[in-house]
Amino acid sequence: MEQIGPVRPDLIKGYIEGKKAYEQVFPKIYELIAERVETVLRPKYPKIDPVVGPRDKARVMAKFPEMGEDVPLDWVAFGFSGMDMYNHHIGILLQVHDWPVKYLVGLHIMDLYITDHALELVRSEVDAIDWKKAVGLDPTYVYDEAVREHRWLDPVQELDFANIDDEIKKIAQRAIKYYEASAAAADVLGAALAGEE
Repeated sequence: MEQIGPVRPDLIKGYIEGKKAYEQVFPKIYELIAERVETVLRPKYPKIDPVVGPRDKARVMAKFPEMGEDVPLDWVAFGFSGMDMYNHHIGILLQVHDWPVKYLVGLHIMDLYITDHALELVRSEVDAIDWKKAVGLDPTYVYDEAVREHRWLDPVQELDFANIDDEIKKIAQRAIKYYEASAAAADVLGAALAGEE
């Protein structure tokens, strides 16, 4: 008969305590960021679309059926008026599977459901943004093949759990700056997509 062998109770205890602490913070942190950003931006952008990843699993699975249940959900995003949030949004990605937990904030444009022409128009508009003036730095451009997203991102930051409320404010402020900086590009993409219908 198969046996388990010796088990270190301290590791099991640490895991259980850590899991409880994790569940206290996640997904609550996403909701607090979404609430803070929405509160600031809704007066100027009444159709802002805040989406919390763990609360949107069904829609993410529909977008990426090849991933099955294993879709990425460690994020909060803010869509723009008149289009599917996934096409053009400000995203906050949390890297929660390794210690220390890290996060990135930036503009995401998914090319999965938009035409090459619409992508070219919006990329041209994004390239014209004075990023240093708008967000204080030139974001790093990356393309994430897994989810087919063009991303303009802040540098990776460690999440400071000891000062979590300040971190939420800081993350929200970065998202607000990116949202305001890329609103005109979202309008261009929205008009291009509307013209193709």
